[in-house]
Amino acid sequence: MQPLSHLMQATVKPLYLTPPPPGMQVGEDIFAGQLRQLVSGMDKCPSASVLAQSTGVDESRIRNILGAAYAAFLGPLSPSEDSYGSDSLKPNTLFRTEASEADGRAESLRQALPREENETGGDYARRLVLFNEDIEAISAASGLSLAHVKQLERVAAAERDGRAERLCRTYPQCFDEKHADYVRRLVTISADVEAISAVTGMTLGTIHRLIRTVREEHDGREAMLRQLHPRRLHESNGSYAYRLKRLRSHLEAISAVSGVELAKTQELRRRP
Repeated sequence: MQPLSHLMQATVKPLYLTPPPPGMQVGEDIFAGQLRQLVSGMDKCPSASVLAQSTGVDESRIRNILGAAYAAFLGPLSPSEDSYGSDSLKPNTLFRTEASEADGRAESLRQALPREENETGGDYARRLVLFNEDIEAISAASGLSLAHVKQLERVAAAERDGRAERLCRTYPQCFDEKHADYVRRLVTISADVEAISAVTGMTLGTIHRLIRTVREEHDGREAMLRQLHPRRLHESNGSYAYRLKRLRSHLEAISAVSGVELAKTQELRRRP
């Protein structure tokens, strides 16, 4: 992660900004040609706060200039102004204003919680949602979609309220248990997908797909176990489960067939 001071030096270039001549109005600080360059390169231009430091212009006025420039640049892609009443707020204008504000908040978020070296957008967003609830700014800062950030916010809630910690303490990962096997075990134990995601690092979408897969597998395994190894006369649940375990059947299917709780079925791993 490059220090912020280095990034500021790299982004504040004459290509984007010309100091205003004496007496020129604030709204005319950025010349027309440079203004279009600035807007077309919004992904790499300096933030409003950096521009304010460079020009001495109030940051709020800089934000207004950037918002107007962005709206002017995208104007041809927007519906005709004639299609809206004179007193109505045009949706495209509202969207651009909100987007500009979110970009400004995202820059403040980056400065407060900078992205670490080699940190992916997903990992960065997961970290940000633990400390900030501004999902629009997090989306802009991390590059993830708003829908994705909303899912991460649900996962962060499971961490903040202690659900993830309780799940991890109650069902810790076994010493020799692979991560994929641990995730599969958790989805058979708990229905709290947000807590499972927080504990394992798997996305909610991946966990939901795994749940569907496990259910389909369990349905088939349960039927096969019942058919190939039916319960013997007067055989208790525990004895039946132990016999099935010796056949190296899956514990989830053993639990479903024998009636023994999965947590107790897992203890069969330690029996000879």
